[in-house]
Amino acid sequence: MDPIVKMIAELGIVGALFVMWWFERKDRLKADETAKKCDVALNDVISTKQILMQIVEANTRAITSLCSQIETLKDITNAIAENNE
Repeated sequence: MDPIVKMIAELGIVGALFVMWWFERKDRLKADETAKKCDVALNDVISTKQILMQIVEANTRAITSLCSQIETLKDITNAIAENNE
């Protein structure tokens, strides 16, 4: 016979209530632990998102600056070509 069933039979209603409380407590502790792990994972995702956004913003500024410099070089090249003609 399963030890828990045997214990319930020996202790009666009080034993049954205790066993129910015990299993509910175990489930609650497991749920709390899972919730904490989810919170940690969520914080990791948020942190990673912030870092990625900083990288995207920095890359956008760099590309914008590069495009501006290219346009300036084109203008200079065109001006030199016009002066040589």
